[in-house]
Amino acid sequence: MADINAIAEALVNISSEEVAELAKVLQDEYGITAKTEEKTSVVQKNFIKKIPKHTGYKK
Repeated sequence: MADINAIAEALVNISSEEVAELAKVLQDEYGITAKTEEKTSVVQKNFIKKIPKHTGYKK
């Protein structure tokens, strides 16, 4: 089994270009894709719930 700590350490030290390359390899060779739209939507909903009403922001 892979050393999870070593993998985590390697990931936190890679550049944004390397992240893009890794994402492409994971998608092309293994069919693994990111679900960024869903995650973003959840984050947005949770953020909007926390906006004070006195700001005048409408959903």
